[in-house]
Amino acid sequence: SEYAPSLYTQGYATSLHDGSDLYWKHDRHVAVRILLRQALPLYRRLSDADEEGREGLASCLHDLGSSYATSWATADRAVPPLREAYELRMELSARDATHEEDLANTCAELSRALLKTSRFRDAVRISEHEVRLRRRLIIADRAGHEQPLCHALLRLADGRAMAGDEAAAWRTARQAEEACQALAGRPGEPPDQIAWFLCRLAGTLSLCGRHDGRRAVRAVEPARRAVRLYRRMVDQDPSRQADLRWAVSRLATVLDRLGRHAEATDVQLRRGA
Repeated sequence: SEYAPSLYTQGYATSLHDGSDLYWKHDRHVAVRILLRQALPLYRRLSDADEEGREGLASCLHDLGSSYATSWATADRAVPPLREAYELRMELSARDATHEEDLANTCAELSRALLKTSRFRDAVRISEHEVRLRRRLIIADRAGHEQPLCHALLRLADGRAMAGDEAAAWRTARQAEEACQALAGRPGEPPDQIAWFLCRLAGTLSLCGRHDGRRAVRAVEPARRAVRLYRRMVDQDPSRQADLRWAVSRLATVLDRLGRHAEATDVQLRRGA
């Protein structure tokens, strides 16, 4: 049949992609990349046929870039496939708004990779796009976008601070603070998620306010709350000690930036203990 080659190609590409998901769940990213690089030319061939093929290509590129972005050593290799996935999903979402969530997810991965490779202005542009998309999805009553919005605002604030736009960085940091505090106050939110966002927020507030002590001091309370939450979790599950050490280090960094060196040293000594 004239349709047999495309059906075979589709089935083989899908099998490779599905297989990469299994390796992803076990953090075997080299195997993930091997399978996705094999699937990529098949998806390119399918993308010429119809929109479904273009969706498959965008998904494959997104997953390949995400796998590279998991490591600082390979973050630079994450940018090209994620850029291509971003452009493809821009085209798809322009024709069908149901693709906006996928586009927002690609924005998140691309901005993360750009930050890791010090392309701060590019990261800011992509993060701004993600923030607009997340807010639009929340307004449209699409559940589950409050946490990704917090992530996006934190990345946007960090990117603006690293790009040297201090006024905009601080405004975004305050928006991130408001979003994270609202998330922390929601009933039923998992404590580990709350602690992670508070710790991450402390780092962003400290970074964006590093030249103004009155601003930077806002980072102390979320950092202390994160330490308290992680300490309670360690009491129940000692395997969470790495998270507690991260939170304690974050608190020490915040205090050190404020010039409270004796307190920072004391915190680090407790971390060692």
